[in-house]
Amino acid sequence: MERIAKKKRVRYDRNPFMAEALASTKGGTKKLINNKGDQMMIVSESTGEIIGPAGIWQRIEVDRAQFVKVYLNGVKSFNGLSNSGIRVFEVLYRKVQESIGKDVITMSFPRVDQNETPMSKATFFRGISELVEKKFIAESVIPGDYYLNSSYMWNGDRWAYVKEYVIKATGTPKRDDLTMNLFNDLLPQLPQLVETPKSEAA
Repeated sequence: MERIAKKKRVRYDRNPFMAEALASTKGGTKKLINNKGDQMMIVSESTGEIIGPAGIWQRIEVDRAQFVKVYLNGVKSFNGLSNSGIRVFEVLYRKVQESIGKDVITMSFPRVDQNETPMSKATFFRGISELVEKKFIAESVIPGDYYLNSSYMWNGDRWAYVKEYVIKATGTPKRDDLTMNLFNDLLPQLPQLVETPKSEAA
């Protein structure tokens, strides 16, 4: 992965937080049961053969904000933010609400809703710098785009996101029984930092 330094800032062409996400994400399964506590099974009508377990699910409407998860490391870092950092964190939080399952967040001062989160341009850039320093986000090579640290906060199914990232990085077909091997295969391919020639960093 290429790292581009400009005016003491570091910009990335891939999410640099993936190693941490891999280390902190754990998957699991949950048995679905009926109201009586019995596991339900699917049975073939023609042969009587038990095909497998079944479950009943219910869809309910909820406030989308509850799906933004802030993890322990994110809580610890949030407690150390200045007023500027907290103001811009609110902008980040709102952006994450709108970005289900995405690790790239677009933030720029002209796009700040001054009715929701009023702030000056100086406050915005101080806050951005602090969120980068605290590792909530990392600056992308694309101006205004920032990589989200999914170990700090995430909107959606983080396990599915990390698993999909591993599959894409390794080029391995989707097979659930290969998941653990895929995590091991990805480690040598995690983002490597490369210094940019001075002519490009100027």
